[in-house]
Amino acid sequence: MSEDRILIGPVAALVASGAAVSGLQVAAFAPANFVGLAECLLAACSGQPELPDLNAAKARVKDTIKGDFGRVLPGVSPTGLLDGKIVGALQVVQSSPLDPQLEAPMVIAMFVHPDYQGKGIAATLLGHAASRLQLGGFDRLAIRVTSETAAEAVTIFQHAGFVDLVPGEQSA
Repeated sequence: MSEDRILIGPVAALVASGAAVSGLQVAAFAPANFVGLAECLLAACSGQPELPDLNAAKARVKDTIKGDFGRVLPGVSPTGLLDGKIVGALQVVQSSPLDPQLEAPMVIAMFVHPDYQGKGIAATLLGHAASRLQLGGFDRLAIRVTSETAAEAVTIFQHAGFVDLVPGEQSA
């Protein structure tokens, strides 16, 4: 991918695509989990220059908690735990300050610890978030896709019917 783009699609399709991972506990996004979230984020983003160490990952999580990327919807932003360890997280904001034209909640972060990738954790977290969004009356969800976005994440959204948002449009 050479440039940023936004994918947008139906929440109902993500609800239907959500899988269950044996033993995975799903908890709401909570500031109290910030160190575990930072450790998982750092592991998932290993090698990315903007997150060179745990302090940078902690700063990113703190910025998320402060609302620098939009107001996180805690009940819609699940954290995945296996045996009490944070193995993945998804954070959704009601609206992104980077994309004020969108009239849909946006995924601002989705990450899974590398030891647990490919096991359906991201799909489970997405399904959980989508079911909460649907209960809240939202019918669409968006995600900004960058060159750093894992191909597997893009595939999950595309299989659920997400399409590129055409510049100037507010919905797909």
